[in-house]
Amino acid sequence: MSETLQPSLFPITARFTVTDEVARASEAVLRDIVMPKWVQIALPVAAFLQLFVQLPKVMMGAGSLWLPLSLFVFIGGIYGLMFWLGHRKKNKARAAILGKEVVIQFFDDGFELGEPPTAQRIGYSSIVRAGRDARGLVIVVGRAGGLFVPTRAFASPAQRDAFFSHLRSALKKK
Repeated sequence: MSETLQPSLFPITARFTVTDEVARASEAVLRDIVMPKWVQIALPVAAFLQLFVQLPKVMMGAGSLWLPLSLFVFIGGIYGLMFWLGHRKKNKARAAILGKEVVIQFFDDGFELGEPPTAQRIGYSSIVRAGRDARGLVIVVGRAGGLFVPTRAFASPAQRDAFFSHLRSALKKK
């Protein structure tokens, strides 16, 4: 598409109501974008393998089993606590947003979340990471967190694809 035609695409509006299905898809897609599956599996496996690396030393009388075991339990406890706190925070956020309508307007240089006069403008330069799958698009904006936009939120598949293409080219320029 030529540069002169592209601005005429905008603004593109995405509108959807947050349902339990949208919230679950949002969590899954955001997790996959921020931390790929292989990392989610590799971290606990690496901690478990570290325990077994220490085990031969203990069996040969070179040390005590308490140090590696207590370290493993300590790290596992912190991992469990972080998981529990994150899960609790997500549940509170989900309860607060369920049933609300989300309106996002995409422009040539950024997007607005919400409707005027309370809309917040965010430039594409603030995007840390973005990803897309069949369920939708996730935009990670620094400390603000992730924004999930279901594919059905756009008026048409052509409009959705044009926006995704524009976002990809805007992020490559960064």
